[in-house]
Amino acid sequence: MSYHNLDFSTDVTPVIVDGMTVYPVEDFYRMTLLSGELYKAFFQAGYRNNVLPVGRTQAGVYATARINHDLQLTHAFRNTTYIQLDDYLGLSPRSHYHHSLYSRIRKNLLDPIGHEDEKRIRFDLKLPVETAIEFMEEDIEEIGGIDLSLLGMGDKGHIGFNERGTAFHTTTHIAELDDATKEQNKKMFGKKGKCPDQAVTLGHSNIFNGRAAMAMIAGKKKADTMKKFLQGDITEDVPITNLRLMAQAGKPVIIVADRAALSRCDI
Repeated sequence: MSYHNLDFSTDVTPVIVDGMTVYPVEDFYRMTLLSGELYKAFFQAGYRNNVLPVGRTQAGVYATARINHDLQLTHAFRNTTYIQLDDYLGLSPRSHYHHSLYSRIRKNLLDPIGHEDEKRIRFDLKLPVETAIEFMEEDIEEIGGIDLSLLGMGDKGHIGFNERGTAFHTTTHIAELDDATKEQNKKMFGKKGKCPDQAVTLGHSNIFNGRAAMAMIAGKKKADTMKKFLQGDITEDVPITNLRLMAQAGKPVIIVADRAALSRCDI
């Protein structure tokens, strides 16, 4: 499939939903393989300033690059300018080293593939948060903006830490995490750990103003929200529906989802 200057050659037949290109795949393994191929296509088409999240859904793609199983994918990530999507606030220095989202992507992708520090745009949380937010916005503008946002979807439809009800015009901000998000993420902090109450995140507007977006979504527990995303109303109560606005604006929006996540959708 050709999309503007993109050429996606794949044996998976996509479905167009409200301007978005949806690739239904059988399982997590096939989602990982296809997402890696699509990321390479974006990179080869010049999408180099990219938001990369930390999540279980993207773990397989990062592992493929990390162990050099796909050298072209490793090359693409190594030469991407990494833009941090979000991170927790209020962590102790020790907890920050082990549990911050930046520390996770640094250990699981960036450092092992030899990604240079100079190509990383991230929240400097040693600074006051408002200052870190201001610098983040300035740094993104300085490199010419976001090319591609690689995303996941929370159980209730959040992207990054843009919780339900977050205005679509919101830029980088401090987010109050709702109970569902904290429950979903608490396992990252061990048996006795507690998910923080706040985080800092790129906003809906940052993502919308990028050139393109690609979301990876897997699992039956996301099926109800997936139906709302693809076939319900565009609403801030389902934050990921912001991507439908992005597609309606003529920007490439790619969704790769397994059959479990799509099980309630008429696709």
